[in-house]
Amino acid sequence: MSPGRPRVIAADEATDLTAQLMAHPDAALAEHCQHWDADHGVRVSPATMSRAITRLG
Repeated sequence: MSPGRPRVIAADEATDLTAQLMAHPDAALAEHCQHWDADHGVRVSPATMSRAITRLG
């Protein structure tokens, strides 16, 4: 078990995030946060979104 809180955007949601990034390639981090909230009902901060995108590679 890893220390700390679980990720807001879990590893198993990587395909959803990849699809969102492909659908909105020019969106700013704040806009991606809004899309994530609209599609998943989970508010995330721009920092959280940035970390999730970075994990995608």
